Amino acid sequence: MQPYCLNHEVALSLDVPALPYLLEMDAAQIEQMLVNVIKNAVEAIAGSGEIVITLDPSKNQLRVEDSGKGILPEVQKKLFTPFYSSKKNGQGIGLTLTREIAHQHGFGISLNNRPQGGAMFELTFKK
Repeated sequence: MQPYCLNHEVALSLDVPALPYLLEMDAAQIEQMLVNVIKNAVEAIAGSGEIVITLDPSKNQLRVEDSGKGILPEVQKKLFTPFYSSKKNGQGIGLTLTREIAHQHGFGISLNNRPQGGAMFELTFKK
């Protein structure tokens, strides 16, 4: 996703521990989930900005934070509703698929506003 982000003037950075963090999961499905989340973040930024992906083993959590405008309250309630999209040409499938993949793996999922602005996607692993 690095080239995609750079093409949209968005810096993508990783904050991951030096030691491996092992989980049993379907790598292709998790990759698809992260592609959806990162594309949404880039679209939410709508210009230059930043996305930070953080793996926090102490919380069994992966976070994707962006410097976009955040999520409007009326949109927040419908984020994971099938075929709902706040985007002009959106199909409303990406976050629904993301939630389904997370639940199939037994992972918790949330998407909220950050106090400093922007949004934060959280994936919590059940170990």
